[in-house]
Amino acid sequence: MEGNPLILATTQITKVSIIIPVYNEEKSINGILSQLIKLYPDFEIIVIDDGSRDDTYKLIQNFNVKNIRHSFNKGYGASIKTGIRAARGSFICTLDGDGQHDPEDIRKFLEEMNNYDMVVGERECRFKESALYSFGKKIINSTANYLSRTRIPDLNSGFRLIKKDIVMKYMHLLPNGFSLSTTLTIALLRDGYNIKYVPISASKRFGKSKVTLFDGMQAFLLVIRLMTIFSPLKLFLPAAFLTFLGGAFLLVYDIIHSNIQDITLLIIFSGILIFFLGLIVDQMAHIRRELKQ
Repeated sequence: MEGNPLILATTQITKVSIIIPVYNEEKSINGILSQLIKLYPDFEIIVIDDGSRDDTYKLIQNFNVKNIRHSFNKGYGASIKTGIRAARGSFICTLDGDGQHDPEDIRKFLEEMNNYDMVVGERECRFKESALYSFGKKIINSTANYLSRTRIPDLNSGFRLIKKDIVMKYMHLLPNGFSLSTTLTIALLRDGYNIKYVPISASKRFGKSKVTLFDGMQAFLLVIRLMTIFSPLKLFLPAAFLTFLGGAFLLVYDIIHSNIQDITLLIIFSGILIFFLGLIVDQMAHIRRELKQ
């Protein structure tokens, strides 16, 4: 369809569904919903309360929006998936419920959707993080960049707009935790979809971050898992090469000392086995993805 995407979106009540996952966000939810309803009165707004223990759910009920409540805390990703399943829109916009994101920026996303499959908000303003958290994020980002063969400006931004028919293809991959954004980004990049990063400003969130060290460890393991799904050889080939190279150095050392050890041969054969295992896993990954299409 041609024409201004914002005008096009506002003419149909189910054109855009805005999904807001919340957990103990009583300090921010009133302001977010008031602004969204004022800016986009024709959009479908879905708020998923992920088992909040404060007055978040009571406050949501004061607004004319679709609200869904989890009986217990299932996780950020689980809330997003609940919202996607309930959404009627052709486009899905995810927005954090902690006050970080400016709803005005949704207009910027809509202006790009005629040319892209997903538009992501790239946060220009970042707030101080602990050294451990920052180090962990750099490892995850570097691994994700290696896997996707491109530099990802903002890997885990929760503010994005995507076509619903595309995100539905990846529902079986999306985790229940905070790694949903990371998974979706890598999956689309690996499958060749067009993604646009739009600079946005990020405000300081209300309350404390709910991301824990355990979430960070899960995110790293998830990136490794995605490697085995989308590009196994990127994981197995370096491992095979380093193992074989280590065995080769030991073999040279053993030959010089006229004493070839069993452990040396074991390491060399392990490198060879890892290489062929990688080829098998790579073929299995291709077959699995073809069956899912």
